[in-house]
Amino acid sequence: MLEDDLPSQIRQMGFTQVNQELLAGRALQRITACRPHSNDQP
Repeated sequence: MLEDDLPSQIRQMGFTQVNQELLAGRALQRITACRPHSNDQP
């Protein structure tokens, strides 16, 4: 389960370019990340 340090936990799952924005006086957060590249695609 994801908890306190979401960007770090998302990176540990293999995502890259993880960005976090705190909004509305830190009441909201937006996290964006890129999916890992898969070598299984043709």
